[in-house]
Amino acid sequence: MISFLLAALTHHAACAGLPLTQGASWSYHAAVSWTPAGATAPRDSVFTWVTTVISAVRNDSVVVAAVRNWPMALAWWEPSRQPVRSLIVCRAGQVYHVAPPAGPADAYRDALLLGAATPDRADFVLELPLRVGALLGRDLTSRADALYAWTVESAAPVEPRLRALAATAAESSYTVARRTLSDHQLVDFVLGLGVTRYQYTHHGVESAVDAVLIAYRAP
Repeated sequence: MISFLLAALTHHAACAGLPLTQGASWSYHAAVSWTPAGATAPRDSVFTWVTTVISAVRNDSVVVAAVRNWPMALAWWEPSRQPVRSLIVCRAGQVYHVAPPAGPADAYRDALLLGAATPDRADFVLELPLRVGALLGRDLTSRADALYAWTVESAAPVEPRLRALAATAAESSYTVARRTLSDHQLVDFVLGLGVTRYQYTHHGVESAVDAVLIAYRAP
């Protein structure tokens, strides 16, 4: 579950604080563990993962950005994986990470912009502005616990090294988590900068990710 500009889009009501502009990029130091098919032990790898906004379009209430290698695409990573293209959709502050359909990508993008298509609830990532304790992306009456939803778990001051990456970075970093019986994800998010850390852990067959932002480049 996001990128994360120029002031016109940073303050745009549809996606305030999420700098989705063509050419923007984020570089992450990624430590990944995976278990190859048939293997009895996991393997580890460390590399730089670069997220790039390929294009971004908007209307008065929606932003749709095509991105390459969004941090969440690192879940279940293996060395043979090719660059992953997906869509980040922001609708009135709600952010979705969407796999593009098999059909024409432009037609689907236009349908999202015009409201003829809507992202699936399963693709929901977060809702801006963030509030500690908020439970997001699930029918709140469906369960008595916080599983299978995104929860804004905490807020902390932004590290100086992250504040130095973007003049628009806010002063607070929020940790948003999604926990299920089989896995959990943690996303650290800073308004004006985006995803500063992504962690994924599967509770069965080992697959784990810890990606930490090390560089941000505005267009």
